[in-house]
Amino acid sequence: MTGAKREHILFHDFPLQAKVKISTGVVPAPYHIYDGYGYFVGGSADFHAVRQLLTGQQVRPVQDTHVRALMGIWVCDFTEASLAPHHELQISFFVAPQPVADIPAHPLSIAHLMLTRPDVAMLCFGLWNNTETVVAYNRERLGLDARLAQSTIVRDNTGGSMRFEVHDGATSRPVMNGSLRLQRRNQMHATWSLMRLVGLKTMLANLSAPYTPMRVVNPVTPMLPQNNVAMAYAKSQTNLLRYYDPATDNLRFGGAPFDQLDFRPTYVQQMEGFRFVYLDPSAAPTAPAQSSAPV
Repeated sequence: MTGAKREHILFHDFPLQAKVKISTGVVPAPYHIYDGYGYFVGGSADFHAVRQLLTGQQVRPVQDTHVRALMGIWVCDFTEASLAPHHELQISFFVAPQPVADIPAHPLSIAHLMLTRPDVAMLCFGLWNNTETVVAYNRERLGLDARLAQSTIVRDNTGGSMRFEVHDGATSRPVMNGSLRLQRRNQMHATWSLMRLVGLKTMLANLSAPYTPMRVVNPVTPMLPQNNVAMAYAKSQTNLLRYYDPATDNLRFGGAPFDQLDFRPTYVQQMEGFRFVYLDPSAAPTAPAQSSAPV
């Protein structure tokens, strides 16, 4: 089974082709995920608070027509990977080199723009992983501000939920915790709503593609002092969409700065059989690449 997972066309098109030295040792590159599951929660945040948080970055937060910044949270348990199994919590803002203010305000705004706006990228602003090797690779090779986490991600199939808790590995301070209801199938009114937003042709093209491109931007750090673009590619065996439901879902930040952003979650993607490749960042942050889309 393991061999079959690694035979996916994604890994043929972007194979492991180098051994690179990082502070924890020699590891393969590029970064591959062969299996696992993940949740993406999309929503919006206070635009002025996000803009203040991104002071010093060379990109600007995207705002919708209600003047809300677009923000997402990834919670992932990668069970098979080129850098060994690991967890990931990522807090992302959607950004562009120039101001973007014409994104229609909608619960699925992020899914819409990822399918239709190649001028928009995802800024990986907060990142926690639970192994030193992955933290070192993300920091030293990809220019991401990764930090070591103490994390728990548990799925309760009987109770029908995924629960997670992440603490900062250096300080033991809580970063985020919560629970999300497990899905068995797509929520039809969310799926139909997305199709109306993007059009049937775009929706079918995304579903039939062998994998989905995404543009990811690193934050400005001493390791990489400019916002470069890295191309990432993903394909899940199943990708289930639904609206966020505060009756069954909850997310809690552990403290500043994220608890001050007024994050309002609006939808959830549940990804099973997660496959992913993250390439090295490019030195051309303003050059649009292929159109991005949900994984």
